[in-house]
Amino acid sequence: MTWLRSGLFALAQLLVTPPYALIALATFPLPRMWRYRIISGWSRLNIWLARALLGIDWRVEGREHLPDRPAVILAKHQSAWETMAFQLIFPPQVLVLKRELLWIPFFGWGLALMSPIAIDRSRGMTALRAIARRGRERLAQGFWVVIFPEGTRVRPGERRAYQLGGAWPFLAAQRLPQASRDHHGAHRTVHRRGQPRCEGGEPTGGSMDRGTTEGALLIELGGRLIEYRFARRRRRMLAITVDAAGLRVSAPLRAPWREIEAFLRDKERWILRKLDAWSRVPRAPVLHGVSGETLPLFGIPATLEVRPGRRRVEEHDGRLVVHARTRALDVLTAWLKHRALDALAPRTAHYAAVLGVPAPRVTLSNARTQWGVCTEGGAIRLSWRLVHVEPRLADYVVAHEVAHLVEMNHSRRFWGLLAWLHPDWREARERLELAAATLPVLKGTR
Repeated sequence: MTWLRSGLFALAQLLVTPPYALIALATFPLPRMWRYRIISGWSRLNIWLARALLGIDWRVEGREHLPDRPAVILAKHQSAWETMAFQLIFPPQVLVLKRELLWIPFFGWGLALMSPIAIDRSRGMTALRAIARRGRERLAQGFWVVIFPEGTRVRPGERRAYQLGGAWPFLAAQRLPQASRDHHGAHRTVHRRGQPRCEGGEPTGGSMDRGTTEGALLIELGGRLIEYRFARRRRRMLAITVDAAGLRVSAPLRAPWREIEAFLRDKERWILRKLDAWSRVPRAPVLHGVSGETLPLFGIPATLEVRPGRRRVEEHDGRLVVHARTRALDVLTAWLKHRALDALAPRTAHYAAVLGVPAPRVTLSNARTQWGVCTEGGAIRLSWRLVHVEPRLADYVVAHEVAHLVEMNHSRRFWGLLAWLHPDWREARERLELAAATLPVLKGTR
């Protein structure tokens, strides 16, 4: 009997869908809402057929809680049935869906005329911005927006990690607060893979969601909805990093979701504490080279004073007097680089002497994303922007790179060597990460 009912239902769909697709095409000149009301009749017909032929009955509880204005629906996706039933349950709506569905003959044609938000999921943040923009447009046009935040069909009773796309248009349209997103680095002013970091053992067993290998996801921690960047890598352990870019999670290729989420919840307090710390970090000031601006010099604020005259910089009682006829920032930057080299080269020689190795050649870099580098040839390059931070924080970077003269890796022996050179390196690294986000940006310099 089941096979007979299924066959009759499939035959009915085969007979109804092509002519209804032609009717849908004929609605093209009509307004969006008119098109929706005509084309959604196909879904209503299918729900009736499912009840009459397949015996699929249903009821709705809590309908009285629906708001009286267009809203965003974050729904479980367990079958094709609810995508059609929603058109009977909710007011006129549009779906956020992958664009490939619009390429299906007949079905895709009608779907395209219902004003869906079709995205290319491989486009990452570009797709998210498209969801936010077009979601606001559809809400303003009187449509509700339906999103399946788990990204694909999930069996009843099971749960998959929520994709960021589920909350993105809702946050953008309703202007709700989002998790903090800033940026920092241990050896770099931005974008790094180092500390602070927590690692767990290699996961084993369980099932794995192979569909999600990289992207932006959401998790609830401490009653807060936290966005994080997720990626699977060829690695043996789970790792989490909290920096000015927010929370990042790296997992082995075969790590099951239940262990990834358990790991995040185990580190919940640490994650929230770090995110809160980064949310309090002020934005980096932008200097234009005018009198009255301030910048840190070895961790101490100095006030800029610009005067016309021969190109030079003088330091007087917390003031940096820049003499220049034009391009005062170029004069200031050149002077800062000289001060950086004068301060960092002796400290490099000091730590080299402690290790009993020859003092390396020290040069400066303009890097904004990396504090220092030790080359295979034994030379050390340091960012001149270390001139802005406290000497003990710059010392950590110098000691780190000098330790690489002996250990060109990040093995246990390297960290032991660094701890001998700079015992409080962990504290210094964490403070340096926070300080990096506040370093001034000298506009117009390179």
